[in-house]
Amino acid sequence: MGKKLNLELSTLTPLWTGGVEGKCEKIQETGIIGSLRWWYEVVVRGLGGWACDPTEKTCNFNAEKFKKNKNLAEAGLCDVCRVFGATGWKRAFKLNFNFDKESNDLFFNKELKIRIENNKGWFYKGGLFFKKGMLTIEPNHFVSNQEQILQKLNLIIKLINDWGGLGAKTQQGYGVVNSDSKFDQQTVLSALDSIINTKHSNNNNYPKKANLPRIDEFFFSKIRFKIDKVEKIFAQNNIRYSGNLEDYLNKNFIPIAPVVRYYLRGLLREKLLFNNQPNATARWRLLGVINGSYHDLDYGKIIYYCSNCNKRWDHNPKKREHQNCNGKPYELCTSCKGSGEKLKNKKIKMERYKSLINVSHAYKVGENEYEMRIWGWIPKELPGKIRRDTVLDNLKNWMERDNGELWKKIGFLNISSIEWREKESNEDGKKFLERLLEIG
Repeated sequence: MGKKLNLELSTLTPLWTGGVEGKCEKIQETGIIGSLRWWYEVVVRGLGGWACDPTEKTCNFNAEKFKKNKNLAEAGLCDVCRVFGATGWKRAFKLNFNFDKESNDLFFNKELKIRIENNKGWFYKGGLFFKKGMLTIEPNHFVSNQEQILQKLNLIIKLINDWGGLGAKTQQGYGVVNSDSKFDQQTVLSALDSIINTKHSNNNNYPKKANLPRIDEFFFSKIRFKIDKVEKIFAQNNIRYSGNLEDYLNKNFIPIAPVVRYYLRGLLREKLLFNNQPNATARWRLLGVINGSYHDLDYGKIIYYCSNCNKRWDHNPKKREHQNCNGKPYELCTSCKGSGEKLKNKKIKMERYKSLINVSHAYKVGENEYEMRIWGWIPKELPGKIRRDTVLDNLKNWMERDNGELWKKIGFLNISSIEWREKESNEDGKKFLERLLEIG
């Protein structure tokens, strides 16, 4: 029998691993593997290694070169593809997830819609929730360094467990899990050293991209608050919901992510400015956008506006959206108020940008006490002439325990403690990870 890694896993907020027709009715192991790969890429880049961008194209394994010199790097594999596989090269491990359906309170497709003020709202489709599952990782037989593979993956799961999220939709509250992963100092250090030591000997021959997620550009925070009656949150005049709220609250978590994201987006609109006007492109890059357009000269949001009825839209309105008015909607920059020729060839579209900042739902950690996570990647290069340190400083200030503007905006959270982590100026990626994982 070969070596195995067995981890008991439970969900603190619902897990989303994908599925057909936009539903998540069972564990999709490919979704878990994809999430582990993403985190592994983040760690490898932060430790100075090379990870290709699988959203464009993964590495291609050259079997002839490998047969000749037995070197995976020279055969065309980046540090990540050696573990997670690529065209022509099998993944270094097998992953299985098992749980007893009868003893686990799984729930599927519990729909809930939450609206704050005049926002269109967030629509949740439930997800998977279980008290006990077993994640098993087993190196494939052809892997010679089986212990190293298990150490590396154990490290990734520990990072997810302590600070991040597993699976998809972590920006919408999903994916906080709790595992019984046990780490001693030497195990973590061995895993970090193993990742560092497997860097390409010919690293400079690979076209590194500067603006890809890397752990040394991440921030992490955990916020605890006390509330005697959870129902108070959804009794606020500005918060409306429809659907199966009780099914969520009965799982000892509060679907609060949309509330936090709403007010965080508002702060970005108020505080991240260009020429004293809201910086749409920076805001959308940080918190995501499905479909938006901005003015290339001042980064102002471009809307459709009718001066006859004073209505405004984020899109070119259809006739049914603009009835009983003879006016003609036209494009307008909300910053400079430019339109027509002023916007010609200066309109930039941003479509389906995923949020860089993740906000979890709140999960119970004690009597009337809950915790949530806000974490993400703030790259060195941001659009809209916004500096990375400006974003981080603002986030820290907005989340201060006693006077944080974010909590003042939300209004009903009694913050008891906040943990904040980012790489210090005197740290490298390894030291930052050691501090995150409480080693040394």
